[in-house]
Amino acid sequence: MCYDNKNIIEGESMNNKILELKTPDGKTFLAKIIDKKPNDNWGGAREGAGREALGRKQRNFRLTEDEYTKVKDFVKMIREEK
Repeated sequence: MCYDNKNIIEGESMNNKILELKTPDGKTFLAKIIDKKPNDNWGGAREGAGREALGRKQRNFRLTEDEYTKVKDFVKMIREEK
């Protein structure tokens, strides 16, 4: 549907204005434009959220299967000593 003859009949800016819309066949509609503000609580860190830090950092290595097995066994041995 094509709307034409958009007349602003209330408000100072495009936010919170009421528009009068007329269709080509002569029907009239009123539409209110609402200023929706974003929620300030979205995203970012929140106190108490997430799991506790373990004190470990993730690191990447390129290892052969033999090296991987040895490193995995060594790390397991170190963690069992704690």
